[in-house]
Amino acid sequence: MTTGVAGKVTKGAAWMISSQAIDTLVGTLATIVLSRLLVPADFGLTTLALTLVAILALLRSFSFDLVLIQRQDATRQDYDTAWTFSLLFSALIALLLVVAAKPFASYYNDPRLVPVIMFIALANVLEGLQNIGIVDFRKDLLFAREFTFVVLRRVGSFVITVVLAVHFRNYWSLVIGTVLGQALSTLLSYVMHPYRPRFDFSSWREIFGFSKWNAVNAVAHAMSLQAGNFLIGKVGGYGALGLFNTANSIAFLTSTAIGAPINRAVYPGYAMTAHDPPRLRDAFYRVIAVIALVVIPAGVGMAAVADSLTKVMLGPEFQAVAPLIAILAFRGLIHASVSNVPYIYLALGKPQLASYSLIARALILLPLLLVGLLHFGILGAAWAFTASMVLEIPIHLFLAHQQLGVRVGAFLNSLWRPVLAATLMTLVVRFVSATWETPAEKTMQITRLIALVVVGAITYVASVLGLWILSGRPRGSERIVLDGARERLATWTRRTA
Repeated sequence: MTTGVAGKVTKGAAWMISSQAIDTLVGTLATIVLSRLLVPADFGLTTLALTLVAILALLRSFSFDLVLIQRQDATRQDYDTAWTFSLLFSALIALLLVVAAKPFASYYNDPRLVPVIMFIALANVLEGLQNIGIVDFRKDLLFAREFTFVVLRRVGSFVITVVLAVHFRNYWSLVIGTVLGQALSTLLSYVMHPYRPRFDFSSWREIFGFSKWNAVNAVAHAMSLQAGNFLIGKVGGYGALGLFNTANSIAFLTSTAIGAPINRAVYPGYAMTAHDPPRLRDAFYRVIAVIALVVIPAGVGMAAVADSLTKVMLGPEFQAVAPLIAILAFRGLIHASVSNVPYIYLALGKPQLASYSLIARALILLPLLLVGLLHFGILGAAWAFTASMVLEIPIHLFLAHQQLGVRVGAFLNSLWRPVLAATLMTLVVRFVSATWETPAEKTMQITRLIALVVVGAITYVASVLGLWILSGRPRGSERIVLDGARERLATWTRRTA
C-alpha cells in the first residue's frame, strides 16, 4: 500500500475496532439483560426462525457491497443495479417465508413459528430497501461515518429490544426487536447518505459476474452454520439451541470485536494495491500479525475465565454455557486469525478461492457435527465446530501461497510469540483461579472476574514484550503496535498543546 492509503487504512482500522468495541459492549449488555428477562427456549425459538430466514436469504447473498468496493470505477448504474436486485431478492425471500412458514412449523410441531416467521419476513424487505450509498463509507475510507452509522444502529436496536423484553417477557420481544431494529437501520442509511437509489438493471452482467461467487460463499457458509442450527434444534430442542447460540455469540467476541472490523477496514486498501502482489503480501503479513497479537490472548483468556464469566454475565438458566464457551472460544480466535485471508482473494478478483475453502469447511463440519451431537450432545457440537475450523487452516495457507507467495514459515513466525505468551497467561490465570474460591456474593464474583482479567492481561503483555526483546526486537506486530501508540500519543500531545 502507498503511504497515504496505509495511513487511511490504519485510521480506518482504529475506527472500525472502536465501532465494533461499542457494538460488542452493547451486544454483551443485551445478552446480560435479556438472559434475566427471557429463558433459553425463547432464544432457541427465535434462532430457529431466523435460521430459516438465513437459508432463504441465500437468494440475496451476492454481497453487492464487496463488488462495488472492488470495482474502483463503479458507476451510478452499478450502484442502482445492485440496489434493485437486493430489493427484488428481499421481496422474493419474504414471499417464500410466508409460503414456508406453515410447513416449517409443522415439521417442528410448533404453531408459534408461523406468525414469528411471517413477522420476520417484514424485516427482510426493510433490509432490501437500505440505501446502497452507504457502501461509500468503506470504499472511500470514510470510516468515521461508518462508525457513526454502526453505533447508532446498534444502540437503537438494543434499546428497542430491551424495552420490548421488559414489556413482553417472551420471544416476541426478540422478534419485534429484529423488525424495528432493521427499520431503524434502513432509516439511518438514508439520513446519513445523500444517495437516492432508483430501479436499474443495466449493469447486471458486471455485477453478477463477480457476485456469483459471493453467493456460493454464502451457500457454503450456510451449509456449515445454519445446518448446525437445524440439527441442534431438532436433536437437542429449543433449550439446547438457545444455550449453544448464546455460548457461540459470547465466544465469537474475539472475532467480531477485533478481526471483523480490521477486515472491513483493510479490504479497500487491499483492493487499491491488488496490482502490486509483493506490496499486497507484505500488507497481509502485517495485518495477520496484528490480529494474532490481540485475538490469541483474547480467545485463550476467555476460555480460561469461562466459568467466572458465565456466573457474572448470565442468569441461572444459562449457567450450562460455561463449558461451551471454553471450547468455542478457540474456534473464535482461529476464525479471527484466518478470516483475513479471503479478503486477499476478493482483492485479487478471485472470489472463487474463498468459495473453495468454505465448501471444504462445510464438508468437514457436517459429518463431525452429526457424530458429535448424537454421541456427546451440544458439547460434541462445540468440539465439531472448533475442529472443523482447525482443519481449514492448511487450506487457506495453501491457497494463499499459490496466489500471493505467502510462506507458511512467515505466517507462523507472526504467531509463536503470542501463542507462547497466551499459554503462560493461561497457566497464571488458572493458578490464581484455583487458589481463589468462587464467592457466593455477586459483587465478589465480579471483583474476582475483573482481577483474573487484569492478572491475565498483565501476564500476557509482560510475556509477549519479554519474548520480543529476547528475539532482538524484530520488525513485527509488537513494533507496529508500539509505533502506532507513539504516533497516537504524539498526535494527542500536539492537539492538546
